Amino acid sequence: MGAILDNKKTNTVSFEIDLKSSRVIGSSDGASSMEQDIGRRVFETISNTLRGMSDDWLSLFDKEIALGDHVNAFGVFNENKGLLQFSKNRNALEKLKALDVSKLDREGRKEYLTFLVAYSDYVGDVLNSQVYIESLLKEYEGELEPLLVQNFILQQANIAAISGMRNKASILYKKIIDFPDPDSATIAWAYQGMSTIADNDADIISFAQKAADKHLECGARDGAIRNFLTISSLKSNDSPRESIELIDRCIDLYGSEQLMDRELLASLYFNKAQYLHRINQAEDAFPFAERACDLRRGLLGNEIEFFASLSLADILATFNGEIDKADAYKKEAESVAALIDDPEFVLRLRLGDKILQRDVLDEVFLSEIIDFGDAGILSAALLYQSSADNMSIEGALESLDKARILIEKQHDKRLLDSVYFAIAEKYRCEGMISEAFANYKKSLSCNQHLNASVQNCVVMLFESERWLDAEEFIKARISLVGELPNICFVYGRALYENKKYDLAYKYFLKSSSDVVDREFYISECLKYISDQELCAVGKREVTAPLSISAEEFYSALKDFAFSVSSDSRMHFWYFDKAADKYKWTKNPEELSKQMLITFLNGKFGKGMVEIVQEPRAGAGFIDIYVLLSGGLKVVIELKMCGNGYSSTYALSGESQIIHYQINKGTKLGYLVVLDSRSRDNGKHFKKLQTVDGHTIYTVAADMRPLVDKG
Repeated sequence: MGAILDNKKTNTVSFEIDLKSSRVIGSSDGASSMEQDIGRRVFETISNTLRGMSDDWLSLFDKEIALGDHVNAFGVFNENKGLLQFSKNRNALEKLKALDVSKLDREGRKEYLTFLVAYSDYVGDVLNSQVYIESLLKEYEGELEPLLVQNFILQQANIAAISGMRNKASILYKKIIDFPDPDSATIAWAYQGMSTIADNDADIISFAQKAADKHLECGARDGAIRNFLTISSLKSNDSPRESIELIDRCIDLYGSEQLMDRELLASLYFNKAQYLHRINQAEDAFPFAERACDLRRGLLGNEIEFFASLSLADILATFNGEIDKADAYKKEAESVAALIDDPEFVLRLRLGDKILQRDVLDEVFLSEIIDFGDAGILSAALLYQSSADNMSIEGALESLDKARILIEKQHDKRLLDSVYFAIAEKYRCEGMISEAFANYKKSLSCNQHLNASVQNCVVMLFESERWLDAEEFIKARISLVGELPNICFVYGRALYENKKYDLAYKYFLKSSSDVVDREFYISECLKYISDQELCAVGKREVTAPLSISAEEFYSALKDFAFSVSSDSRMHFWYFDKAADKYKWTKNPEELSKQMLITFLNGKFGKGMVEIVQEPRAGAGFIDIYVLLSGGLKVVIELKMCGNGYSSTYALSGESQIIHYQINKGTKLGYLVVLDSRSRDNGKHFKKLQTVDGHTIYTVAADMRPLVDKG
């Protein structure tokens, strides 16, 4: 789309829309500041126009409703409903809810109610869709497609989770996961839901990993990345290397120059820079901050994110002593900030300035933050105020109490959880455990899903060996969230320390089999349990098999490649005396398949990897469809390369594996290349990539019959 500047020049404004989030990202090719400003105004006009595309027909819809002609209103809706994908607008939903579906015929009612369920989810108002789902399941039971039923149950689970009914949500999410012939995308969202209702890091990570893999299986790259970033964030304190590797994996999944992908890729580089800075690696962080700035520069609609990148680059450049660069980034950040008309951004900026200047937050500013009503901003302000170096514990608690009183006067207690959490943290840091415990519980009485309070409280109770308090606290959490695998282990540990060995044994058995020290504590419990007590508790059940994640399977294939290369490569060759050189043995692809299956059974245990489809084979390749323990479906393409097998064919293996993925209904695959090229051995392969939604991991094994050891 272009806007004419004069008779000779045009300023082209490009834009992309993410229909899932309704976000619009654009760019302008104008060179001068005036051209950029015009481009920005054109972009804003386009964005506003898109968001208002449904205004006219919704007005007509309203008129038909006012006249009592609901059938005609349905006709208006049917002709224009496609435009609502550009309008993530709760007002539009309220208008649509005014239609009396009892006036429609049976098929029209089904169509309209189904749309209301979907649109409620789209605009983030799922609570209102419960009544529509119940009507659909009641009237059309047996007629609905299984996939639609799965998604209705998913929506009911989400509603239960949002409403705080975590046990109900857990049951419904598990029902989806165990559904006959389940849909990968729906299962991905069910696992993601399980991760949101979990209240300990181990369970959140476990479910988020399963969600990410299922998102990759169904081709939803962005969904996978969101879950990988969740895991990265949770691992950032204890496992810096794993945290960075997860961010790098997300970066590898982006390969397009589309505007939306540029912004998303920039966010990953920004996250990486931010994390490296947090662990005191400012020099390593700076190039990634610069990369984020470069990707975001010139885009429209991402000004707040661009400002964040520039500010981080300014901080890192200053830290590294690159003063000229720091000044340049600071000036650019100031110019971008002037373009942003967003009250939340302005308030965050003012708070940030006060924190940088180490200013005390006075009552007027705290009142302004409380009135604004954003829990994130209030939490940041309170935690800063309570942890200021120049403030005593008495002063910090006085400040927090004033904030509490201000909130209570408003009769809006939604922000009180942040205040009590900040008070608890102050007491904890001062070693006042009883006072901290009391305030953690108060924060949870205001918001029972405040995971930071739960986790900090459990860690504090364990470190101070207050096992009775820990047992009581965790038992109450289990009654809320259910017996999730890792909370069962934590509860078992508290019971064990309280010498309730029979009950501890029971909960250790319910915990995840990959928890560190699980087997140790089970063995310890058995030392104190009599045969009679053991019979009462029940015999030890066979542990459910572990799930194999996409990354674990990739790691196993790397181990296979190393093993074949180190120990078995010469099984693939024979020496042709007449030709005076080595040649591939007969059917090397079949030999590689048998070796791979044997290796995987040894690696994971028999039955953990199942070949569920006869392989598709040809000259120099073999395709295998595999079901991994835990339900992940993948395809593997084993491919020969070099010494008679085309290098070009192997290097372009993505197209063949994608074709096989399409046939098998999965978008997750692994290309294993047995590379015998004497030149460029192992080169030109991408470890991880996405092509049109298909995720491909690549592993290369060095199969050269003669290796120059010099």
